[in-house]
Amino acid sequence: MNWARFHQAAIRSHGFLAMVSAVLLVGVMHLVSCTTDNGYLRYQSLRVAGWEYRDSVEFVVDSLPTSGTRQLSVALRKSSSHAYPYTSLTMAVHQTWRLGDSTLVNRIDTMECVFNKPDGMIRSKGVSLYPFEFSLGTVTLPTHATGRVVIRHLMNQQSLPGFESIGLRME
Repeated sequence: MNWARFHQAAIRSHGFLAMVSAVLLVGVMHLVSCTTDNGYLRYQSLRVAGWEYRDSVEFVVDSLPTSGTRQLSVALRKSSSHAYPYTSLTMAVHQTWRLGDSTLVNRIDTMECVFNKPDGMIRSKGVSLYPFEFSLGTVTLPTHATGRVVIRHLMNQQSLPGFESIGLRME
């Protein structure tokens, strides 16, 4: 038996299997990443070197598949490579919902997101990214409601380092 040919054939077959496995894994991840049982989950990237005061983040909800009361929350991914200088973050969250042809609902909330426990330990577990999620409350929406949620920080510092991305979850 020629070991060189055997080795090349094994590499080709394992390489093909690895490629097929990777494609299937990416496909499954794509299907699960943005939906949560009639819910909504999206992330927007931020400049980890600094989230500017004037930079707002917008989430557009195109059409909800079912009606009901939904729990909204804001998710933050904090980077360990760029230090955030504070233990909390204050944000303005402006929601605009169209509930049919003519009804428009506007809601503005101020959120304070605290990252540390009272003993000073961080509230999240992670290695290079620390995920946090903060409740925004509930909203009752009909089927096919559309909306827009705009978030910006309200901190005195113009540029806030340390945030990799921000997300909106509705369940």
